[in-house]
Amino acid sequence: MSGPFLSFVDCHAAREAFIGNRLGRLVDLIVDQGEALLRSRGATFRSTTASTMLLISERSGLSTADIARELRQPHQLATQRVEALLELGLVERNSDPRDGRRSVLALSPKGRTEAQLLADVLRDADNAFRELYTEIGTDLSEVVFAAMEELLRCPLEERIAKGPASSNRRKAKRAKQ
Repeated sequence: MSGPFLSFVDCHAAREAFIGNRLGRLVDLIVDQGEALLRSRGATFRSTTASTMLLISERSGLSTADIARELRQPHQLATQRVEALLELGLVERNSDPRDGRRSVLALSPKGRTEAQLLADVLRDADNAFRELYTEIGTDLSEVVFAAMEELLRCPLEERIAKGPASSNRRKAKRAKQ
């Protein structure tokens, strides 16, 4: 394995312990390329706010807390992303007609235009990632979800405590399936 993306830990004997580092770098690469794609299409919002834009465009009456819950993000992060969209004039904050103490978010006219642009970009990106998965011979989304599910079922510390024999049995079981 070689390439400009390799770091010290990628070649280290304990490289598998650094999967989070590699996945983080993959996320950074995708975010950077998503940013360039959005800019080339005329978007003013950052790629990191795309899921927030999408959610607000598809669901009405959401508060920032609702967005944090729906996107499984810390409230502070959701607040920062909503504030960025408010500053760009893409989102408006209004009083909830059913509960005046609560604020809900809606796209502004400019936001509706950029939400349509986002829909087009997402369609193209979805197709590009499906093509990438074919090229590399695996669906990264499925692999990520499978890894999350297994780590939730049996956390890393528990896996280490069980030792390598347990891991080998799981591998053999999967190979038979």
